[in-house]
Amino acid sequence: MSDNLLIIVGASARAAAESARRAGYAVYWIDLFGDVDVRAVGPGRVVSAARYPTLLPRLLRAAPTAPFLYTGALENYPAALGAMRRERRLLGNDDAVCARLQRHGSVAESLARRGLPAPRVLDRPGATAPDGAWLRKPLRGAGGAGIAPADGRALAAGWYWQQYIEGESRSAVFVAGGGASGWGGNDAGRRCRLLGVSRQLVGVEELHAPRYGYCGSVGPLAVSERERDHWRRLGEALAQECNLVGLFGVDAIVVEETVYPVEINPRYTASVEVYERSCGVKAVALHCRACLGQEHATPPDGAADIEPAAIVGKAHLFAPRALRFPGAERLRRAAGLGATAELADIPAAGQRIENGQPILSVLLRETDAERAYAGLLRLAA
Repeated sequence: MSDNLLIIVGASARAAAESARRAGYAVYWIDLFGDVDVRAVGPGRVVSAARYPTLLPRLLRAAPTAPFLYTGALENYPAALGAMRRERRLLGNDDAVCARLQRHGSVAESLARRGLPAPRVLDRPGATAPDGAWLRKPLRGAGGAGIAPADGRALAAGWYWQQYIEGESRSAVFVAGGGASGWGGNDAGRRCRLLGVSRQLVGVEELHAPRYGYCGSVGPLAVSERERDHWRRLGEALAQECNLVGLFGVDAIVVEETVYPVEINPRYTASVEVYERSCGVKAVALHCRACLGQEHATPPDGAADIEPAAIVGKAHLFAPRALRFPGAERLRRAAGLGATAELADIPAAGQRIENGQPILSVLLRETDAERAYAGLLRLAA
C-alpha cells in the first residue's frame, strides 16, 4: 500500500478528499453520499444515515491500511471516534478532546478566565432560559440543525441554552501544532495560527436553507487588525485550553470588531475550501504535518497574510421540494456556468432528493465579497 494514502471519513468527504489529492495524497473515503465528484478522487464506501456513525469502525477495519482524518460532525460522537481510533491511526483531535468541547459551559468559563468574551451558556438539564434572547441548541449540533429560539420550556437532556447575540456571522480557520515542539514549545505544548476569516451564510432564503442552517461561506475577508488580533488570541486560547491539534474552525458572531465564539469545530470544516481555492493553501497537508508535530506546517505568518488570488464564495443549495437531480451537465448548461463558477457535491443523475435535503454546492470566484455573494444567489436561482 502507498505510504501517502489517507482515509477521509465524515458526513461528506468530498472537499477534504480533493484537498488531499491536491496535496499529493492518494485517498480512500467513507461518507453518507458517495457523490460523483468524491468518486472521481478515489475509491471509497457509502454508509447509510441509519448506520452512521456506528458502522464506521467496522468500515475502517475493512479499509486499506492508512491513517484517517475526519470531517463534518464526527466530533459529536466521541465513543464512535474512540472505536475508530483503535482501528486506524487518527490524524486529528481525539475523542477526549471532542468530549471536552461538548462541555460548552466549561469552555466558555475557560475563555472568560483569559479575558475573552463568549455568549453565556446554561447546560444543566431542567434549566429554563433567563430573561433576554437565548437559543436552544443540541449538544450534538452540526450545521445549525435543531437550533431554535428559547420558548420557556425546561431544558431536556442533550440540549443547552446559549445567549443570542446580534451581529455578523463569521467563521475562522486555524491550524494548531502538536507534538513535543508545539511550534515553539510554549507551556501548553500547543501553538496555533490563523488561516483566515470568512462570512458565514446562515438561513439564506434564496438557498432554501433552514432558519439557522449553515449554507455557505464567502472569503477570505479583509478584517481590521483589531478583529484579527482577537481571532488570534481566541485561537491560541482554544488550542491550549482544549488541546486542539491540526485544522479547526470557530463560528462566531462579530460585533464592532469583538468576536463572540458560538461553535468550535475540531476538524476540516466546510469553509476551509474557501481559503484553499483563494490562497492556494494545501490545508490537508498542513493538517497532517501539524498532527505529526512538524514545525513547517504553516507559512511563517500564517495564510491570513497571503494575498488572495480571488474572493471565493461557496453555497449549499437545499431542495425546496422533493425532486430528482437532472444531472450535472444538464444543470451546467441551464445555469450558464462560466469559467469562474463550478458545481460540487454532485449527486448522480436521477437521484431522488427529499424536501429540505442538500442538493449540491456552488463555488464562485469573484473580485470582492459582495459580488461573490450576489453571484452565488444568481446561480442558486
